[in-house]
Amino acid sequence: RGSKEMDLLLGNFVKKYIDSFNLDELKDLVRIIYMEDEIIYRWYYEKKENKLIAKNKVSKMLKLFKL
Repeated sequence: RGSKEMDLLLGNFVKKYIDSFNLDELKDLVRIIYMEDEIIYRWYYEKKENKLIAKNKVSKMLKLFKL
């Protein structure tokens, strides 16, 4: 990734939940991981909605995830 914040956020999120995700949820996670850091940063830290980030179980879990 390009930023330390995203490394910490996504790395810790994946470590905590990856073993509990089914195949569809893993695909949703991959879609998020491949997004640009700026999109995820604004969505997560600045609480700005983004239509590129689908509303699903994984994105909801990430939105609520605390470091």
